Amino acid sequence: MLKATETDISWMVSVSYTGSLISLVICYSFGNKIGRRQFIFSTILVYLLSWAIIIATTSVTAIIVCMFFYGLASSILVTIGTIYFGEVASPRNREILGVLYAVMSTFGSQIEFLLTSLDQYKLLVLFPLVMCIFALISWIFMVESPCYLVSVCQYEEAVKNLRWLYDSSQEDDLGEMHDSIVKYTDERKSKESNKLKIILYPDNFKLIVTMIVIQCAATMNCRTIVMLYGSVMMKMYSQTIDERTFVNIYSASLLLSTIIGLPIMTRFSRKSLLTFGFLTTAVIQLLCAYSYHVEDCNENALEFLALVIVALLIIHGFISTSTFTPAMAVLKGEVFPYSVKEVCGAIMSLTNDCSAFMTAKFYFILASTIGLPSLFVIYTFFTGAGLISVYCNINDTKGKTLDQIRSDYMCEANGEQLYHLRNNYKIVKTQVET
Repeated sequence: MLKATETDISWMVSVSYTGSLISLVICYSFGNKIGRRQFIFSTILVYLLSWAIIIATTSVTAIIVCMFFYGLASSILVTIGTIYFGEVASPRNREILGVLYAVMSTFGSQIEFLLTSLDQYKLLVLFPLVMCIFALISWIFMVESPCYLVSVCQYEEAVKNLRWLYDSSQEDDLGEMHDSIVKYTDERKSKESNKLKIILYPDNFKLIVTMIVIQCAATMNCRTIVMLYGSVMMKMYSQTIDERTFVNIYSASLLLSTIIGLPIMTRFSRKSLLTFGFLTTAVIQLLCAYSYHVEDCNENALEFLALVIVALLIIHGFISTSTFTPAMAVLKGEVFPYSVKEVCGAIMSLTNDCSAFMTAKFYFILASTIGLPSLFVIYTFFTGAGLISVYCNINDTKGKTLDQIRSDYMCEANGEQLYHLRNNYKIVKTQVET
């Protein structure tokens, strides 16, 4: 029987978030030295060992330590998994794999949520342990990313994996894909090898800052609050709607919208979804702010307006989860330079965790000091910043190869950079043919 105090439980829940900072150091140090497949295998092993120890022990200290390593592995897996799916998928299927990753994550979270109602600790831990075993089995059928193989000059193995991934026997098609990967992985390789300098290069730095702003906008909004404190937010309207009913409806709508996000991603571009999602949710949050203000003026006595607020919160969660959430999941695996892709992915994971932590941590303080109407206006400000960043700095990536996506950003930043890229590619191609 596990006996834990509230402090112990708080540590168990929060310590996993510290893994993002450590994962940034690991991705910076070993990102280009370890293959994507090996990286994923290592994180699955850490998952498996962590949950195996948790289910076998009754030591609170051991569980807290395991939760730290679980958080570390989780941050790395989100980063490397997003990159891997972006590299092995064709332009046509990239969004499908990226969104399926998000769908399965949401599906797993919902199953864990349902298991918590059974009050069975062992069963709650057994589920992720079993999933780790399935993940380990599925890993056997994975092939290494052709981009990584080309970057370490394993050209024959890269072509072999391309043939397997795309089920193609046409040498011309394989050669074209191989050439595209060579150009993509060789970006600035001859000019700069220091990762920090590559990140601080003007066009790359601008892109990273833009993605950080968009990630903050996608996290620092009312959806994060409702997911964590939905039942608390509804207590003031308990005479109108039951808190538990609201939480169940909201959770179901998030799962449904995640699934719907899959066909939506196949029809619309990332930029279109981000623009529509941010614009619509900004308007909804302003409507929520006004509704909360009117309710405050009437001491929360307007039942119909309480129902309006509930409906607006559910619509906000539905739209955000089906638009900019899947768009960001795919975009993070597409736009960054290959040589610092793992570092940039880790930065995005850290940004997501930090912004979610800050949003959750300061909710009660801000809600009690400035009030919910003003707080929702602040959320709208962050959403608006994301909308402006998307409109000004994000290019359309749908249907393009990774090389074409990077060429677009480099061409916009400086035509001379594109010249160096193409010139370096010609040298590498000549060496490969020789």
